[in-house]
Amino acid sequence: MAGTRSQEHVVDRALQGRTATPGELYILSGCSGGGKSSLLEKMSARGYRIVPEAGRRVVAEAQSVNSDALPWVSPLSFVRACVSLHLKDLDSLEAGEGPVLLDRSLIDVISYLKFKHLPVPADLEDLLTTPRYEPCVFMTPPWPEIFKNDRERKAAYPEAVKEHDHLCRTFAKLGFTLLEVPKRSIEERADFIKRHLSCMDTGRKTLGTE
Repeated sequence: MAGTRSQEHVVDRALQGRTATPGELYILSGCSGGGKSSLLEKMSARGYRIVPEAGRRVVAEAQSVNSDALPWVSPLSFVRACVSLHLKDLDSLEAGEGPVLLDRSLIDVISYLKFKHLPVPADLEDLLTTPRYEPCVFMTPPWPEIFKNDRERKAAYPEAVKEHDHLCRTFAKLGFTLLEVPKRSIEERADFIKRHLSCMDTGRKTLGTE
């Protein structure tokens, strides 16, 4: 994994005390409005385990209770709420084998502060350098034809493209391999992910890491 360190990581702590791990954690990241959620719904329908995006749920909750944990109000409050929810999601995963597809990650939400040119507190900076995710990240590219705003997504398309480019640089800097999901039909996109997951699983078995 990218940036592995000897000390216990917060993701490890979220999974500690378990007799079996939840499986391999694969990140689906990319451009906001690039079709990630729809793609994960399709993968779920095909039997894959998924974890929905923390950010959209945090925004919906903040709007319902008048909280300041909104990216356009208090970015740091928003990021901390997303980190907390993401770790709860990992903790709630049932033990099992095989891949788990995550709609974004700790890296996505924490790097948002850097994207906004805001300081990253030391405790969050450490999470960026010691992620416990699989080393390949699926990235949905900018796709203007399907992009649209809603209550939880207020950034305009040019801003979303800039954030996508920032995420690509961040993941690459941390040593991840980026796999761009093609701009095709939802079925073809799901086939693309399934094919790559199968190849990685075959490689893992060949290396005897299971």
